[in-house]
Amino acid sequence: MLSATVRNYMDFANWVGRTKKRKIFVQKTNYRPVPLEHSIFLFDKMHIIKSGEGNFEVSEYDGLKRMINTAIN
Repeated sequence: MLSATVRNYMDFANWVGRTKKRKIFVQKTNYRPVPLEHSIFLFDKMHIIKSGEGNFEVSEYDGLKRMINTAIN
C-alpha cells in the first residue's frame, strides 16, 4: 500500500484502518529495497544529483547551477 519512509507509520496505518474499517498489517524494513535517487530535469536532460547509494554529486550540482546562471544572464 505504501512505499515510503514514514516516521509515524503506525499512526498512518491506524488512520487507514479506521477510515477503511479494515484491519491493517504493517511490514517494516530497516533498508530501502529500491534505492532513492534525486534527479533534476534541465535543458532536455536528466541529471542525477544524488545516486541510489546515497552519494551527493557535488560536481554535477555545481555544473547545473553554472548552466542556469549562464542561461539567465
